[in-house]
Amino acid sequence: MPDNDDIQDLLKAFERLCAGRGNGFLSEESFERIIDHFDDINSLSKAMEAAEMGVLQYPYSCTLLVKKADLLIANRQYKRALVVLDKAEILDRNDIDIYVLRTDAYLALDMQDKAVALLEDVISQFDGEERIDLLFELADVYDDYEAFEKIFDCLKLILDYDPNNEEALYKICFWTDFTGRSEESIRLHLKIIEDFPYNDLAWFNLAAAYQGLRLFEKSIEASEQRVAIVKTRQEIGVANQADLLQSSLDLNALLQAKQTQYIADKWSKLDMSLYNQSVYYEPNRMSAYYDYESMEFTPEISAALDIYAEESTTLSEKGELITIFSESSRVTRWKRCCPEPVTR
Repeated sequence: MPDNDDIQDLLKAFERLCAGRGNGFLSEESFERIIDHFDDINSLSKAMEAAEMGVLQYPYSCTLLVKKADLLIANRQYKRALVVLDKAEILDRNDIDIYVLRTDAYLALDMQDKAVALLEDVISQFDGEERIDLLFELADVYDDYEAFEKIFDCLKLILDYDPNNEEALYKICFWTDFTGRSEESIRLHLKIIEDFPYNDLAWFNLAAAYQGLRLFEKSIEASEQRVAIVKTRQEIGVANQADLLQSSLDLNALLQAKQTQYIADKWSKLDMSLYNQSVYYEPNRMSAYYDYESMEFTPEISAALDIYAEESTTLSEKGELITIFSESSRVTRWKRCCPEPVTR
């Protein structure tokens, strides 16, 4: 890496050129380093000056054109940046930065549809890390576009190319829960685990996907497997105590969630039983209201209800208001525990 004296010499030569006092020559690489230096210290105006001068001296340099476009976007000159990127693409269609910067410009201009079309069109011409970078870029565009299902699709494609990509594994866990695509996530992570059985993030995502389907037993099994993997990795020095603690906390959270769900299911059954009773009672009560209103206009109903009410509140010969007949021993015990009826 060049030392500080070297870059200082380049800056002095650049200043002499800007002042028109030098007949020296700066190479294309020298302009790139000068632009990067000014960009690093946030001197965008000087960086742009260097880019303009460099492009003037090397008009067929795709790298300098891309750097100029990057600076234009930083200065919010998006349309000018797109014109410069068009020139750069003519020189080198395989420079991935052209498409990343063009996507940024489209998004800044609120042209998400063009950003999506661009990336979908060019992804196929790249391989390896560059294709993965473009898929991440496309996922970000879909996020801005609120096409959330397609974010999951992009992350799934990334994991098809690179099953151990940590960024994709972290992100797809969230988007699985957000989109509800737990079944697809289970299939994806089972395939990853088949090929890479010690991928603890894949086990974590598998546990989360099972939890999304309320399959708590399988979720706990996957989480226990993850804890075992983290313990093994800690023993050989590739995981620390914090990793083990976090995996154990995640497992405990699943166990608690299982217990909470069990209680919720029991309460739900009880609540439904009470609901059914109330629904059954409601028509009878409304019918009683109707009979009560009818008493005013129909004396026969009034007399009948009087008789019914009197008989319903009259004690029997044994002094009982109600007599219960049951072969159930539990009911019999309850009757024995009840106080004797009060007779008058």
